[in-house]
Formats: sequence, C-alpha cells, structure tokens
Amino acid sequence: MPHVEVRSRRVGGATFQIPMQIRPDRKVSMAMKWLIGYARKRNEKSMAQKLATEIIAASKEEGAAVKKKMDTHRMAEANKAFSHFRFLINTMSRDLKIYKKHRYCRSHRCW
Repeated sequence: MPHVEVRSRRVGGATFQIPMQIRPDRKVSMAMKWLIGYARKRNEKSMAQKLATEIIAASKEEGAAVKKKMDTHRMAEANKAFSHFRFLINTMSRDLKIYKKHRYCRSHRCW
C-alpha cells in the first residue's frame, strides 16, 4: 500500500507536485485499484487467474502494482523540497476567504 502521493498545487503561476500523506482508507482503495487494474491487463484466460497472478507477484515485491507504488514513492521523494507549500496553501486560501468576505466592509474596521 502506498504511504504518500503527489498532488498538483498552483502557487504563484507555477504548478508544483507536492507530496502528501495518504489516509489509511485511501491507501487500501488505491492498492486495490492498482491490483485490479493491472490484473485486467494481464494475458491469462480468466479474471480470477489474472488477479491471482498479480497478487502472487505483489507478495514477491514484483508486478506492475508494486512498480506503481515504487514510482509513486520515488516521485514523492524527488519532490520533497516542495512539501512546505502544503502549509502555505492552506494559510493563503484562508486569508483570501477572509479578505473576500470583508472587502466591502466600510461601516466598521474589520482588520
């Protein structure tokens, strides 16, 4: 199961891939999607055989689903330098909402 993923965030006109932690329920659903998706692409006769082969390959740390997990972790590791934008974005969006809410407020001082 993957532990981190990268999400695209737009900051100052540039788009950054920001690594973020994955919730436990999302970890399971992503792993299942990858296993089923890559099992469908296999060449065995039945879906049961395809899925069984992919699960066995995953238990041996082989197969396409495990490769996808490794690629995701590698991408998150490569973009670790941008992880501080995760907190910056939340602060900026909160301040922008406050500004929009009080922009036309002239009867009293909101700031």
